[in-house]
Amino acid sequence: MIESMPGQDNQIYRHVSDCTVNDRLVAIAVEKALDYENAIRGRDRETKQGLHLEEQIRAKFGEIVGESPALKTALDLVSVVAPTDSSVLILGETGTGKELIARAIHDLSSRREQAFVKLNCAAIPLGLLESELFGHEKGAFTGAIAQKTGRFDLANKGTLS
Repeated sequence: MIESMPGQDNQIYRHVSDCTVNDRLVAIAVEKALDYENAIRGRDRETKQGLHLEEQIRAKFGEIVGESPALKTALDLVSVVAPTDSSVLILGETGTGKELIARAIHDLSSRREQAFVKLNCAAIPLGLLESELFGHEKGAFTGAIAQKTGRFDLANKGTLS
């Protein structure tokens, strides 16, 4: 085994050849122990790197907390869609964090320096939805006492959530 290693001195080879079987077993045991120690160090290094990456991901998502596989999948999708220029529809029950996901997408996107405009469509009466989204001029309808800028205009080049 040693003679095939380049640059080895013949003296070392003669010394190993003169070793007893027990000496060779000890040498093998030491070699295996060193290999095991290196494997443990490598595993620990990978674990630390994984934790560091997880901390970086958590820092990107700020207020979002949780450890479930479903949440991790959702956050992975946020990371995928945020850098794109695609529209995203976020669905979910009340209190599930739709606005937090929208904020995370906005914060990770190229639009992060632009406006983030919140909109709760369920809270807007159907008759005022058009006015709320697109705005209106003074006197456009009964009760329109001033011009109002719509949410789409407010969110121009930003995010409407």
